Amino acid sequence: MTATSPLAIRISSATRKIGYAGRMLALVALTLLCAIGFALRAPGIALTLWVLALATSPDAWANAPLGGQEAVIASLKGVGLGLAAVLALRGGLRADRWNPAFAFAAMFVAGLVHGLYPGLTPASSLRSLVGSIAPFLFGYVRLSPPVVRAIERAVILAPAAAVAAGAGLAAGGLAPLFTFEQGALRLGGQGQPAFLAGFALIAVYAGLLQALRGGDGRTIPWLAVNFVILLLTGARAPLALAVLAFLVFAVLRRRDCYAAAWTWASHEEAEEDLSPACLRHLARPSTRPATAPADLA
Repeated sequence: MTATSPLAIRISSATRKIGYAGRMLALVALTLLCAIGFALRAPGIALTLWVLALATSPDAWANAPLGGQEAVIASLKGVGLGLAAVLALRGGLRADRWNPAFAFAAMFVAGLVHGLYPGLTPASSLRSLVGSIAPFLFGYVRLSPPVVRAIERAVILAPAAAVAAGAGLAAGGLAPLFTFEQGALRLGGQGQPAFLAGFALIAVYAGLLQALRGGDGRTIPWLAVNFVILLLTGARAPLALAVLAFLVFAVLRRRDCYAAAWTWASHEEAEEDLSPACLRHLARPSTRPATAPADLA
């Protein structure tokens, strides 16, 4: 018969005293510590996973196993707040006076002053405020360029990931990929068409900003993919905003081409610094002015 050591006896006794709730609490604490360590070690991957999780609308398909829609939304926003706090500890804070979070705070104050929507309590309004500003708190965090690029890639890929996940659920008969609303068939992915349209619009913004900075060979194809997704959602306001963004991008890109060309003494000297699109544009005699515009001279 094997004798049990006094240490093992004490551990067994302590485990029995802790009980099931205590063990679960310890497991949650250990998981939380591992998540914090992962976010500190690989912030780009952690933020990418969070963005992709948001895009797949888990509140629409995972509410039953996770305790309801509000619980899922609160969990997602809580993870975002936690990531922002962890990354702030890692990289520090920065000023962001144009952060959209101020707009949500102003709406919250206006609601308290002029009266809330019938049935909406101040506590619910405050909870909505915290959830709404959570994604914008990253604007106050000092992030390294690789992490910023990872977030941009995640935002650009998010609509396609949502559609792919929705297609998988539709293939399994768990959820429809398209919904019939207002007499039209609209792409919804895993959630509502309007929600997918919002993500697609943000992806278009991110792609245009990348293209404006030079981008790479994958920028334009992903812009096209996200624009098609936005078109299939049937959301008119986001589609109009995307078209407006494309027009603004075209004007800025044309202006940047001319500004860069006139910064150097000749087109040949600027060749190494201009993007291929600008070079092709300036190579056409009809598009290159004979003299520099007054505002660029």
